[in-house]
Amino acid sequence: MRKVAVCICILIVQTGLGQLRPSEQVQFDHIRTFALDRYDPDGLSDPFIAQYLNWQFGFLTEGEIAEVPSQTPAESFKKGLYQIWTGDRILAQQVDKASDSIAYSNYLQALTLSEQRDWVIMACEAYKRMLRYHLKNQQDLDTFQKLAKAYEKLAYDDFEKAYATYFLVAVEMGKHYYLNEPQSNIPEKLQLGINKAQAASSEFLRARLTQLLGVHYDLQKVPDLPLKYYEE
Repeated sequence: MRKVAVCICILIVQTGLGQLRPSEQVQFDHIRTFALDRYDPDGLSDPFIAQYLNWQFGFLTEGEIAEVPSQTPAESFKKGLYQIWTGDRILAQQVDKASDSIAYSNYLQALTLSEQRDWVIMACEAYKRMLRYHLKNQQDLDTFQKLAKAYEKLAYDDFEKAYATYFLVAVEMGKHYYLNEPQSNIPEKLQLGINKAQAASSEFLRARLTQLLGVHYDLQKVPDLPLKYYEE
């Protein structure tokens, strides 16, 4: 039974990863994991994928908010990326208070499309953006937790697993703070996430998880430790 389950899991991941060519996957991963100093678009042959990744790179490095293509791609995988791209641009512009919910609807469309076709990469990209929305708003904590658990199940490498840990612990802390629900072993859970971030060579996620550790000790009124982790 275990062997069958493992095979099914591998098949799903391969299905999701197979939507990008190997050269595209490498550059996609550099953007996905914020390894921006390693991004090199020269090997990208597909104009849409190149444009999508270049937009992400320009925004993350310089805050550039270029236009999204006016025409939705016909190919389903690119259509999903287009929804994510559109949501990202809406959030970047922040025209009004409705921007968050409009962007969220775009991410939800991408997630729905990815779930219909077992596209793990796209699903994880959509989940992360939706989870950042819930982290920012701290309102519907039950949905926040449900999405975090769904994302954790799909996390396909150490980077994604560390990010899932970040959201899972954040919502557990939120439910404890706002709803007085129990929380347990927060430092241990965050340390496991930090270990995964180190395994993924992600200083970005290591910093986010370490910051959250500082928030935990801050809320627990532990002297000195919050500042220690904030500085780190």
